[in-house]
Parts: sequence; structure tokens; C-alpha cells
Amino acid sequence: MHPQDMGAFTSVFAACAPRDNPEISHGAYIFPPNVAALQAPSALDEGKQNQLFECTEALLKKIDV
Repeated sequence: MHPQDMGAFTSVFAACAPRDNPEISHGAYIFPPNVAALQAPSALDEGKQNQLFECTEALLKKIDV
């Protein structure tokens, strides 16, 4: 855990990082304190993304949200 006064560091880092930084690319996950890591291949699976979206949409309709 990081102290509360460091809470925005990761968001600010991600927003301000140069776009040509090879460590910060599309699909990177930013771990505190500001270390980029690639997402697991399963996280980038569009089929799984669509399945999650459809499941979430159905659940929200079921509870009338």
C-alpha cells in the first residue's frame, strides 16, 4: 500500500508519460509506483471482452439498471 498523498501518482504518470515511451504502450498496465507491464494475452482476447460485455449488459438489464 502507498500513502494517501501518493494516490494520484500512477494516474498522473500514465497521463503525462511521453507517447513514444516504449515501456508505456497501448495495453500496458501501470503498477504503482509507475512501472509498466504488458497485460496477459487473455486480457487482450476480443472474444472474452465481448463475452464479458454481453454478460454485464444482461446482468444490468436483469436488475433494471
